[in-house]
Amino acid sequence: MEGNPFFEKNAEKYAASHSHKKGEDLDILEHLLKPAGDEILLDIGTGTGFTAVRMAPLVSWVTASDPTIGMLNQARKIAEESGIKNIKFLNSSWENLEPENGRYDIITCRRAAHHFHDIASFFSKIYSLLNPGGKFGFVDFTTPEEDNSDFFNKLERIRDNTHVYALKVSDIKRLSKEKGFLLIAMETREEKVHFIKWLYPVEENSREGINCREYLEQSPPEMTKLINYDPFGNTFTKTRVIAILQKPR
Repeated sequence: MEGNPFFEKNAEKYAASHSHKKGEDLDILEHLLKPAGDEILLDIGTGTGFTAVRMAPLVSWVTASDPTIGMLNQARKIAEESGIKNIKFLNSSWENLEPENGRYDIITCRRAAHHFHDIASFFSKIYSLLNPGGKFGFVDFTTPEEDNSDFFNKLERIRDNTHVYALKVSDIKRLSKEKGFLLIAMETREEKVHFIKWLYPVEENSREGINCREYLEQSPPEMTKLINYDPFGNTFTKTRVIAILQKPR
């Protein structure tokens, strides 16, 4: 995810995204984390900073990290416009974050992990960065459990070739257990999305947009039903997961 060209190109469009700024998943994340007010928080893959800005008034200090300069510049602007002072912005991928640089009481990663190439190592890194008793708030869209042919992820890669893999709910449960976490809360939310809204910030008539439409139209019904694709309404279903993992004390 170093210097992600897709996000560098579309940073301003993501900064204008209502879904990223005010998505229901962000409300649920805040509710489930229940910050006490004195925590040190790390937001990984902060993008344009909406999660960091939302959490900053609820904790003592936030470090917002992202490998893409354009996204961090937008995040700084949004924080300044919001009057937020307790955020430090860090140009770094998750791989380069090390425990000796500090440990955290809360770590969040929202709508970013599907771009990570070694998700098992990512969960291990989170564990190493948390203080005992610390919480990890993981938010992302998910792959349908019955999708055994990578149908959904192929669609996402056609739209954005930096997409790697969206975890299944069962993957999150497995990784949580394997890496030593306690899975203390999990909620999922289904969202019916219109094709054009899902494409954003990709243009409908771009090469990627046309290829995405063709992929959906030419895929067999047993595949498209996994996401409830409606060719007449031009909609399909995306499911987001909000999971809170805790490092034992």
